[in-house]
Amino acid sequence: MPQADKTSAPTQILVAVLSVVGVLGSAYLASRTAKVEANAPPPIAGLRPKPSEPEPPAPVAVPIVHAPSDPGDELDIAPLGMALEPTTPVRGQPVLVRVGVENRGTQAATAFEVEWWASVSFQGPDKVWSVGGLAPGEKRHLAFTYAGYPGWYAELETRLILDPEGRLQGEDRANNAMSRTIAVARR
Repeated sequence: MPQADKTSAPTQILVAVLSVVGVLGSAYLASRTAKVEANAPPPIAGLRPKPSEPEPPAPVAVPIVHAPSDPGDELDIAPLGMALEPTTPVRGQPVLVRVGVENRGTQAATAFEVEWWASVSFQGPDKVWSVGGLAPGEKRHLAFTYAGYPGWYAELETRLILDPEGRLQGEDRANNAMSRTIAVARR
C-alpha cells in the first residue's frame, strides 16, 4: 500500500505555484536584464567596471630593445689567464709573467693595448703590450720578465687590463680586467 503524503494539500499547492512562478520569474528577469544590458550606454572613462567583470589590466610601458641581428655579433676581448713564475715571487728576484688574451666575439678586434700591473698600489703599469688585433676566436699569449718586487708583501693585488684606454668601439668591457692576490716572500 502506498504511503500517503504527510504534507497538507494547501502546502503542496503552494509549492507547485512557487515552482512555476520561480521558473517563469527567472525567465522574465533574465529577459529584462538582457534588454537593459543591450540598451546600456557606452562605458564612461574613469568608472570602475561591475564587480562581476574582471578589471582590465593597467597599461604598461614596454621599452623597445634592439637586439643585434646575431646575439653573438659583437666584439669581446677577454683575459684567458695570468701566471707568475715562481707563483710566490721572492723580493728582488726576477718573475716571469705570462698572460693570455682572446677574442670571444664574432667581430675582429683592431689594435689594442694590454697592461700588467705588478701591484694596483704601484704608480702605473709595469708592462704594456701592443696587440695588433685579434680575429674572432683568436688567442694570443704574451710574456716578459719582471725585474722583481722591491719589498716583501703578505698580500698584494696584481692586475691585467685589456684595452685600458677604451679604444675598441662596441667592445664588451665587462670582462676586460683580471686580478690576483699574491704574496711576495722575503727570501
